[in-house]
Amino acid sequence: MQQMVSELQANGAIITANDFEQYTVANRPVTNAIYETYNILGISAPGGGPVLGLILNILDGIYIFVCIYAHAHSMQIMYM
Repeated sequence: MQQMVSELQANGAIITANDFEQYTVANRPVTNAIYETYNILGISAPGGGPVLGLILNILDGIYIFVCIYAHAHSMQIMYM
């Protein structure tokens, strides 16, 4: 763990080993959104699950044409 903290700090992070020791996981209920044939699970508020479900429901009523352009150095996705 100390090696990871050292590498992070060398790249400008302000994290310490104590931050990792004091870290706890918040178990939150799961949200469920159905988009087309997909069952999408997410984390409840304040996580992004409810927002993702709302966005997908809005997009469900809009026809989106996706074009993917592959270049040698990058991939661009355009929504029309």
